[in-house]
Amino acid sequence: YMPWDEAGRASLAAHAGELDWVAAGLATVHGRDHQFDYESDDHLRAMLAKHGSTRLLLMIQNVDGEGNWQGRDSARLFADPGARRRLIARIERAVAAESAAGIVLDIEDLPGDAHGAYRTFLKEISGRFAARGLAVTIAAPVADPA
Repeated sequence: YMPWDEAGRASLAAHAGELDWVAAGLATVHGRDHQFDYESDDHLRAMLAKHGSTRLLLMIQNVDGEGNWQGRDSARLFADPGARRRLIARIERAVAAESAAGIVLDIEDLPGDAHGAYRTFLKEISGRFAARGLAVTIAAPVADPA
C-alpha cells in the first residue's frame, strides 16, 4: 500500500477486511546523511481500525523524493555501526507510533559488496524486534542479480 496511490487506497478500502497483513510504504531512508522520513496516513489508520484483525507492516524504502533508489548511500549507512543504531531507533519510533506488527525493508540497488553489512543490520534489527514479538521481513527485487 502506497498512500499516494488512489487505486491502492480504493483497493484497501474495498478489501482490508479480507487481509491478514498490509505492508504500507510510510517511510524512506535516503541521502548521504541517511535522512529518515516517516509520515502516517489517516486513511490507512481508519481502514485498520475498521478491520481490527488486519495487521500493519511498516515498509521502509531506500528511495529519495524523485523515486531514485539510494543503493550507494544505503551501503554507507549499513557500513557505519552508529548510523545503523540511529536508523533502528528511528524505525522503532515509527513502528510504535503506528502500532505496527513489524517492518518490511525494501532496500534496492544495494551494491554486492554491501550485502555483508546489510546482513549485519538485519541481525541487529531482528534481534531488537524479536524481543518484542515484531516481524522483520525483506522485499527482494527479482530483477536484481546481486
